[in-house]
Parts: sequence; C-alpha cells; structure tokens
Amino acid sequence: MYDDLQEMIRQSPSASFGNIENGVSVTWIRKAEAFLGFSLPPSYTWWLRNYGGGEVGGEEIYSIYEMDFDQAVGGDIVFNAIANMRSNGCGFDRLYICRTGVDEYFFFETKSRTDVNEFPVFIGDHRSQQTEHYAKNFAEFLMKRIRFFDH
Repeated sequence: MYDDLQEMIRQSPSASFGNIENGVSVTWIRKAEAFLGFSLPPSYTWWLRNYGGGEVGGEEIYSIYEMDFDQAVGGDIVFNAIANMRSNGCGFDRLYICRTGVDEYFFFETKSRTDVNEFPVFIGDHRSQQTEHYAKNFAEFLMKRIRFFDH
C-alpha cells in the first residue's frame, strides 16, 4: 500500500509534502498520543514520519508541529483537537485532519478503530452538520484527495 502511495505522491502535481528529513519524530508522535489518550493510526504515523506535513491541492493535511500543543496554531492535529474540544465541549471522538475551502472537513472517527488499528475517515459539512464515510484509512484518504485534485 505505501509503495503505491509514495509513487502517487511523487508524481502528483497537487501534493506538496516534506520529506524524510522533515518527518515528525517518534518522540512527538508519542507525546501527541499520550495527550490524546490513544495511538494514532499506522498509515497516519507513516505519513508523519516520512513527510512531516504538507498539503494536497492547497488544503493543509494536519500534522504535528513539534511544539507545545497549547501554543501550536493552524494545522497541528492536537491543537485542532484541543480547540474543537473547547468550542464544542466534546472529547476526541473526531480528530480533524483537513479542512477544505468550502467549509467541509475531514476527520478520523476515533471510536471506530479497525482490526488493523486504523481509523476510518469521514467528511462533514459545518453548515448541515451531516457526515459521511470517505475512506477506510488515512492512506486511502490521501489517495482519494490526490486523485481528486490531479484529475
């Protein structure tokens, strides 16, 4: 799965990611997991370690900024989880990973872990509050977003 995804990222004009030198350290991934109270999905941690962050079609894919979570801004996944919890009074059932320019958002459904420790990805709309399943895991999410912008 990762070989196909790496090749797709390499060839994509819409995917702009860092590289292994920009990867998020295992230490910061573990800090994020400890703060959130659960392990991040393997395909997401693979992307963090190999690319660090970036965007597809101008949409930032949330990452870990390797700074204090209360001081991080923008697309830090833990910062966004904290902000969502404070504004909505909910826990970390939804872990936001990307927001589009049309008020849609993508999130991990953290209560729905699969047998391979992945979280499914859902898409939602802030206006209607409706959500629907988008991808079985983060790797499939990236592939679908890249295809969307490249075709």
